[in-house]
Amino acid sequence: MVMADIGARFGIDPRWTELGESLRAWCFEADKQECERLNAFGLKHVTFIPQAIAGHTGKATLYHTRYPESTGLYQTNQRFFNRLLNRDNAELVNTEEINVVTLEDAMKTHGIPENDFIKIDVEGFEAAVLEGAYPLLEKHRPIVQLE
Repeated sequence: MVMADIGARFGIDPRWTELGESLRAWCFEADKQECERLNAFGLKHVTFIPQAIAGHTGKATLYHTRYPESTGLYQTNQRFFNRLLNRDNAELVNTEEINVVTLEDAMKTHGIPENDFIKIDVEGFEAAVLEGAYPLLEKHRPIVQLE
């Protein structure tokens, strides 16, 4: 089973580890330090790549929030978030211009074979990722999970 995990903070979902080495997973996460931490576990069949996947290849703004898990390519709508108990989690800390790529470009760059499964959890940016992955989705028809 070949899997792409887009938005892989904290690592691969434990349910996938039950497949052992019959799973080959490429996990994309914009946070380089998080990828280094996860790669240090040394799972031979799982690779964490410090790359943001988007609907286009080029530049984008990454919006860093107080709670790193809320960091993403869309700025949090603070007016909406202020109504929630965890409103401080989405407070903007800083921004960073980063390089982003489509899933197709990332697969070519890293020699990733056709995916059987794609998991996407990118803080509201899922539609843009799907738009950029459309040529792959149309051709190969993998299972897609959105969070």
